[in-house]
Amino acid sequence: MSKLQAFSKEGNAIKKNGMLFDWLKDDHERAQLYAELRGEDFPVLQFKSLLRSSNRADWPNEAVYLLSKKEHVEMALKFCKVKPYQELESGGRFMLGMESGDAHTTQNRIAVRALEFETEEIKECARRAFERAAVLPLKNPRFNLATDLAEQAAIRFIELLFGFRDEAHPYLERAMSVAYTRLVFQIVGRHFVSDTGLPPTDTPEAKEGKERLKLEIRFAATNHDERSGAPKETVIERLLRNYKDADSEELAIVALGLIAGTVGNVCAAVSIAIADFFADRGKGPPLIDEALRAARIPDGLDLKELIAGALVRNPPAPFLARTSTGERTGFKVRVAHRERSEGWTDRCQNDCGKPIPEGAHLILALGADADRDYIFGGLDPSDYPHRCIGQRLAWPLTLEIVRQLLLLPGLSQVIDPVGGKPEKLKKRWGAICQSYPMQFQRDRRLNLHPLHLVLPIKEPVKENAEKLLQLMRAGAPLIEEALDKQKFVHSAYFMLVEDETHLSMMTVYDGDFDAYVEHFAIDVPLFDEQLKYLEGAPPTPTRLFPKEFVEWIKRHNRAPFGGYFYSAYPTDTVADVKNATGGKS
Repeated sequence: MSKLQAFSKEGNAIKKNGMLFDWLKDDHERAQLYAELRGEDFPVLQFKSLLRSSNRADWPNEAVYLLSKKEHVEMALKFCKVKPYQELESGGRFMLGMESGDAHTTQNRIAVRALEFETEEIKECARRAFERAAVLPLKNPRFNLATDLAEQAAIRFIELLFGFRDEAHPYLERAMSVAYTRLVFQIVGRHFVSDTGLPPTDTPEAKEGKERLKLEIRFAATNHDERSGAPKETVIERLLRNYKDADSEELAIVALGLIAGTVGNVCAAVSIAIADFFADRGKGPPLIDEALRAARIPDGLDLKELIAGALVRNPPAPFLARTSTGERTGFKVRVAHRERSEGWTDRCQNDCGKPIPEGAHLILALGADADRDYIFGGLDPSDYPHRCIGQRLAWPLTLEIVRQLLLLPGLSQVIDPVGGKPEKLKKRWGAICQSYPMQFQRDRRLNLHPLHLVLPIKEPVKENAEKLLQLMRAGAPLIEEALDKQKFVHSAYFMLVEDETHLSMMTVYDGDFDAYVEHFAIDVPLFDEQLKYLEGAPPTPTRLFPKEFVEWIKRHNRAPFGGYFYSAYPTDTVADVKNATGGKS
């Protein structure tokens, strides 16, 4: 049975709602649904929302209409109301939730002018933003592309372009995550789930975060310090020219409104593009090899075409919300019905022969019957009153992040150890990209690794600590010879820490962890003596139990705080350094 047949036959409103939600929130299932809709010339699908706007006994009682035909979507964008967005925290004071009129036109004009930058300024800002965002996640061979790199690059881009200082980063990060979650919930999630899962907006922490953001906007409006990658005049400085006062509430609303959509859309666009390049294409090969070649072409045109193709198939903003205006403004779409078990018939009629009523909920499915017009929610310029002006930022930033990702050595998907297949891009409500594990050959970018062991000393601690010190003094020449012989340890030292109750060893080494640690288990017998005085030590002699020794070391290794580790020569080995400095071999 096809999806459309199953949808039509399901008589339980809640089950019908869940059925549609399962399809819309999964990229693969949604693509199958859209293919069926395309084959039937895109009938309008009606279902009941799980919204509880009253205590009526016939819940669920509010109808929602899913529009997928391009003609229908265009009509909705031109003629229908943006009432759903007026329920966001901005309360209809940001242009997204303003109906067409003077106030909307004025705010839109101010925002457009604030976002007009030279191409090279945007490119440099995007390049620098990725560079800054990549510092932490690329210290490790695996990273979450969606949140660790794409989202962080978008936030760093916003910081530079809008004029925020680094201290604003945690507040922007939290605020944008909350704002985008609420936005997507208002567009689509509220019809299928009961709440956002976010904490209340009136908690002390939430209030403090809002006040801090307002403070950072005021600072950005008056701070003129130059930063690498930032434009000569930032977005907030430009907004200040119109709003005059750095404390202007509308200035803050416009700035944060522009930021929220940009960060969420860029995170989604990057994640979707990379996932599309790696996707199985049936008889044809994946696009990843073609994308890798395109990433090395300086003009970026071929890569942009590949990205555009991915985003046409799966838009970063897959849904928009509108409220029906009925027949008053030319909106004539009516709901399809089925006749017996045959195909869809009379696509301009619902079962009662009436048009979609005024005030009804509409969800616009942008990826079903669209070309690149709807990649970021609508072309700019266009005759849609609420066209997407943020794409002038989103496109160059998306292109730069994708390009830099493709240039990482050995970029690949992470294989699920249970299922044996690549881990997929995971989204919330079919729109918010939450997780996409990726990996690369980290050693070709950063070959050095830190090891920080903190080992508990056995009771009596003071006496055993003294014995460990005596061993160190006696065995220092042996350790020195072993380290120098292997030629992959850059530095090493021991300390007593945590009120001298633990022995700490810190080293920086080249290459593989297991091989490094096993070397000490096999070639440095001093460790057998040290282990006598350490709590929970592995069996000895370690040369006979190297694997147990490695696992014990792993359990007591402490990762760098926040994952940060710096080296002035990230890819040079010990041998490289010695050869360059004339050191002994």
